[in-house]
Amino acid sequence: MRRSLLRPVATGILALSVLGAGASSGVAADHPPVPAQGQSQGAPAQQDPAAGEYGTEPAGEYDVASALERDQQLTRPAQHQAAPAVPRGEGPPSWGEVPRKSNEAHADKKVVRKWEEFRVFGKATGISRHSVAVLQQKQRGRWATLPIRVPVHRNGTYTMRVRLALKGNNELRTIAGGVPSRPFHVFVR
Repeated sequence: MRRSLLRPVATGILALSVLGAGASSGVAADHPPVPAQGQSQGAPAQQDPAAGEYGTEPAGEYDVASALERDQQLTRPAQHQAAPAVPRGEGPPSWGEVPRKSNEAHADKKVVRKWEEFRVFGKATGISRHSVAVLQQKQRGRWATLPIRVPVHRNGTYTMRVRLALKGNNELRTIAGGVPSRPFHVFVR
């Protein structure tokens, strides 16, 4: 007894879901619309002004092509215009601009005695981690590398403790990450 009562209800729900799915997929064009209560089969359907976009077509004149076109217009993503190009040098470096490599160095003293210790401070940017900074001295018109090697810290700074023996004006520079600094001068008396 229970099965016989539930079966018509389940069949009705299934029929409603199939009809609902069929109307949106174009099946409704093959079958004429079901008249509302109180209407005869041949009477024209009354339009409800508050029915919305899909409820405005009269019965029997449902156009599948126009309904599909409207559905595509509703689900189509909006056409956006491309953003204007940002000139190089403007905006953050994450916009494809490669950070520039640089190296700056200076001595804490301008004049020292022979074998007196002084310090060279430097800051390098755009170089890889674990880079090494070396000191060079100009001797007879060529850059000679001195036996001083220090690591470049995480923030790009480095410090060298230097002692020079050549008297007179010494032209020095550092190289960190393959990038040379501007030459600076230390006079040894």
